[in-house]
Amino acid sequence: MAVGKRLAAARGAWICFQDEAGQVLRLPVAKTWARRGRTPVVEISGKGSGRVSIAGLVCLKPVSAAG
Repeated sequence: MAVGKRLAAARGAWICFQDEAGQVLRLPVAKTWARRGRTPVVEISGKGSGRVSIAGLVCLKPVSAAG
């Protein structure tokens, strides 16, 4: 990475890092417990797709040691 930073600084270029991630918002399994004789109730919403996608970008501009 040090060589890339020196080269980018010499050329006045930017170094960028990009990443993507996805997250499921639904519960993987709906389980619970209750005392004997009492039926447990688990409420689960079935609305929407239940998935979120996220993308991020970080850019930095190295400064040359010469100024």
